[in-house]
Amino acid sequence: MVNVNKSKTTIEKERQETFSKKIDEITRTFHAKIGTIKDKQGRDLMEKEDIKKWWREYTEELYKKDTQSIDENDGSTIELEPDILESEIKWALECIANNKTPGIDEIPAELFKILGDDAMKILLPICQQIWKKQGNFKKISNYLCFIDYTKAFDCVDHNELWTILNNMGVPKHIICLLKNLYTDQEATVRTEYGLTEWFKNKKEVRQGCILSPCLFNLYAEYIMRNAELDETEAGIKISGRNINNLRYADDTTFMAENEDDLKTLLMKVKEESAKAGLLLNIKKTKIVSTGTVNMIQIDGEEIEVVPDFIFLGSKIHRDGDCSNEIKRRLLLGRKAMMNLEKILKCRDITLSTKVRIANAMVFPVVTYGCESWTIKKADRRKIDAFELWCRRKLLRTPWAARRTNRSILDVVKPDFSLEALIMKLKLKYFGHIMRRQDSLEKTLMLGKLEGNRKRGRQKIRWLDTITDVMDTNLQELKEMVTDRQAWRNSVYRVTKSRTRLND
Repeated sequence: MVNVNKSKTTIEKERQETFSKKIDEITRTFHAKIGTIKDKQGRDLMEKEDIKKWWREYTEELYKKDTQSIDENDGSTIELEPDILESEIKWALECIANNKTPGIDEIPAELFKILGDDAMKILLPICQQIWKKQGNFKKISNYLCFIDYTKAFDCVDHNELWTILNNMGVPKHIICLLKNLYTDQEATVRTEYGLTEWFKNKKEVRQGCILSPCLFNLYAEYIMRNAELDETEAGIKISGRNINNLRYADDTTFMAENEDDLKTLLMKVKEESAKAGLLLNIKKTKIVSTGTVNMIQIDGEEIEVVPDFIFLGSKIHRDGDCSNEIKRRLLLGRKAMMNLEKILKCRDITLSTKVRIANAMVFPVVTYGCESWTIKKADRRKIDAFELWCRRKLLRTPWAARRTNRSILDVVKPDFSLEALIMKLKLKYFGHIMRRQDSLEKTLMLGKLEGNRKRGRQKIRWLDTITDVMDTNLQELKEMVTDRQAWRNSVYRVTKSRTRLND
């Protein structure tokens, strides 16, 4: 009986793999081929042998050991803000209208006006301190710098890697195995005209190898430790914890509360990276800030300031709003749905199979990174509209057909809506993080920032969406997630009860 079950599982797995390959063959798009390529002198190479030879020379040069020193001097200057004058404080007091509600200190403006010069003796040093530390709104902003290394995986020096692994405490026999794996390795370049000649490869960790991300993580960790980022004051403080960098393989982000701290972090990491053979690509390095940013230069090159940045496949906007990312994901999902046009028009494929294909190849494109979304009502309507558009495409129902959304859903019979699926993924992620005893993710999720929220209607926060949908407070949720089965049942019940706004 056991052998029969194993055989059945194997057959089902083979069917899924074959099915995926067939879909890939049908939906694969045409890629234009490159007919010519330029050499170092900018001349077009037309002959196949010349093209193959140039690819070999370029790649061999790329993977050679670098011996040149790197200039680490940065000649930029820092502009200092002038102190606040007593006359400016007097002018500010005169501009304040009487009978206005006082702030959290409960001190009305009229009191300072009555005190006159005595008030100046109190206010001037306080305002000077505020101006230097927090008075400039540019200095209380959050600054994110997404750095990019020039050919990060390709520039890892093997000898430096073995030294780093040894210093990081990796066992000797594992280092020996890795050396044997990388010693005397050769490479070739696959071109349109065939393979180039083989050449020696003295640098890089292999692209696509499961070991490469781990090796590069250790390489980068050694750089960050030498830069002493944990000891520096620069960073963003959340619940008393200083956070100044987030890293995933070669994707690195630095965070600070002002420009000077951000530049300090960059210069430290640039210096240590250069010692390890990694160079910052300033042209691809970007800064996203919630405030105004002055020009930041590294080695005479200005770092571009952008309103948003795609990090690990998700767009991060300067105001923290997820609406742009949700809209972008819906457009990518629409493109994925249009790529299945041949399958959707095929009458030999049943509706249930088409539904499964859409669930496997379209909706995951939309829900990528959805665990971090804070969804507003307008976003929810867009998600519902996209889902119903997909359902109509499955039934080949034109937009002009007078069919209600309910009639479409009655035919397709989905288990739950796309928005409910997103909420399910968010709740599962919340439970996973909350069950961890002490982690960076939990600190970021529950941590508090210094200061007060501004007056007026507040923006909805990520945790607000969790507590609202579960209809309970955060303390009770912390207790609920400890029981995995009970939490799964609660998530399923909430997901099943979600209704579409367009129904």
